[in-house]
Amino acid sequence: MSEIRLSVLDLVPRFGDTPFEEALEQAANLAVHAEKWGYGRYWAAEHHDMKDLSCASPEVLLAHIGARTRSIRLGSGAVLCPITVLLR
Repeated sequence: MSEIRLSVLDLVPRFGDTPFEEALEQAANLAVHAEKWGYGRYWAAEHHDMKDLSCASPEVLLAHIGARTRSIRLGSGAVLCPITVLLR
């Protein structure tokens, strides 16, 4: 029987008046802990025009996380266009 590797999909939310910097730090801490817990991959979902999500630039976030982790695989879970672009 093969092993199932779990992944984390993080929308990088900010709660209440939490600063964006704190939300990004919480995302990095989640990835560090996920690696320790044996998760196979950390996914950062890219979102725009959503005031309570902090991951408009997952490539920058993943570079920051990559500097703090050793073995967990990193990826961007979605690349979305803002709805305003689609309506133009």
